[in-house]
Amino acid sequence: MGEGEEDRSHVIFTLLVNSEHPIEALAGFAGRTRAPKPDDDYLYRIHHFKFDEPGWSERAEQLDAGVRHGLDLLDATGVTPEELRHPDVWVRAHFTFPLGAETIGAEVVERLGRIHATVWIDNNNG
Repeated sequence: MGEGEEDRSHVIFTLLVNSEHPIEALAGFAGRTRAPKPDDDYLYRIHHFKFDEPGWSERAEQLDAGVRHGLDLLDATGVTPEELRHPDVWVRAHFTFPLGAETIGAEVVERLGRIHATVWIDNNNG
């Protein structure tokens, strides 16, 4: 990239579940990188991926496939949408995009809504 040129290809996605109580179905996804403190909530890192793709169409396809994979992993645990909608549970779909437009398909949006996910969007250009 030349001076002043922005990175328009780097994408990151993380699907996390935070809970004030343990969720047995998610026990295999513990996500803390440090020893939890006694008052910490439970953190389950379901899926994380990142990639660089300058082509917008290819980037959209990779993003869609990666998010679907994360949602499939969560579905495979057997945890119910009702469990994820508990007032002490917070599901976060964290997207980091380059500046510019990105595409998230309707089926993925519906699946995120079904699990009551909060969509968190950052851009990676500061």
